[in-house]
Amino acid sequence: MSLQTLPLPPSELGESPFWHPEEEQLYWCDIQGFAVHAWSPQTGQHRQWGLPSEPGCCAPAADGRLVIGLRNGFYLLDTAKDSADPTALTCLALLPADLHDTAVLRLNDGRCDTAGRFWAGSVITPRTAPHAALWCLQADASSTTGYSARHMAGDNFTANGLAFSPDNRTLYWSNTPEHRIDQFDFDVATGEITNRRPWVHFDRKVEGKPYGGRPDGAAVDVEGNYWVAMYEGACVLQLSPTGEVLQRIAVPVQCPTMVCFGGRICGRCSLRRHGRGGLWRSRRQRFQRGRCSVCGWTLPVCLSTHFNVHKKERSRVPSGNACRPVFQAYRLAVYRSQPAIVPLRPPTSLGCIRPSLTGTSSKSKGLIPSIHATLIPY
Repeated sequence: MSLQTLPLPPSELGESPFWHPEEEQLYWCDIQGFAVHAWSPQTGQHRQWGLPSEPGCCAPAADGRLVIGLRNGFYLLDTAKDSADPTALTCLALLPADLHDTAVLRLNDGRCDTAGRFWAGSVITPRTAPHAALWCLQADASSTTGYSARHMAGDNFTANGLAFSPDNRTLYWSNTPEHRIDQFDFDVATGEITNRRPWVHFDRKVEGKPYGGRPDGAAVDVEGNYWVAMYEGACVLQLSPTGEVLQRIAVPVQCPTMVCFGGRICGRCSLRRHGRGGLWRSRRQRFQRGRCSVCGWTLPVCLSTHFNVHKKERSRVPSGNACRPVFQAYRLAVYRSQPAIVPLRPPTSLGCIRPSLTGTSSKSKGLIPSIHATLIPY
């Protein structure tokens, strides 16, 4: 199955794509382009919102808004307004200066959990010390905005690969330069993470030897398999819950940055790739920079919750039930910094619904809601 590039403008550094199941639109961030984009496959309309700093990640919130991680903290973007409107962007929580020096740190990869919390990791440049951290945006009645950012973990250089297992018991988080993916025990009811441990290590680059890449953005399917874009490895890996490589999907781009699941037109795998830098400058004849691609094979995915904008919502919604999960088959999509499509071997079994796990609803009894931010349809 061939890789299909979507009719979208290239990004300088495309990241954090997600498919909005209600709007049926694809959203993504262009980090170095200081913008968030949206595209409707039905109408072909493409919109973008300029931002004051680099958007590392985004996720849907209520009433057509987006929660965004910028260099210095978390913001809410009203997509009904133009970015020139000063009321379009609202600050929800700034990161504390003693833990987050904006001269060298910015927010990077992020997504929502099924209780509606928004999580984001940071990246440090230059890579002088492992001061990048994992942050969680949550309701806080004592804050003037109603929200605060909580420091959850540290000891990282470039935080990526944030994802949650479908049973809401495990949080995944990667340290890209260290070629390592970690796991935490996760309690969706409280948002606590504990028992950090290495899950998968990848071989580092050695001159003169084949290099498989390092782990970048990822997504988890309803079977608990972890799909990760291998930056500089020209591939996407499907890992089992035990860390076993189930399949390696070669892609015609050297630096895929994010994998996500997407909607109707995308029931596909969307790939984003890095769009700038020496590697791309030297190989631009071989790869189209900054494009998004989509590929074939449907996978079982549950669409779940938006970010909880109203702090009262979380207190009255039982854990997991904020998701309004809808079970549909979506194809895996890979983001290469510019939109495209990749062929995936179908899973051995799609009968993976486990009614005993949390996150069920009357409309989708027994379905496991996975984080909505993993969905994306390039």
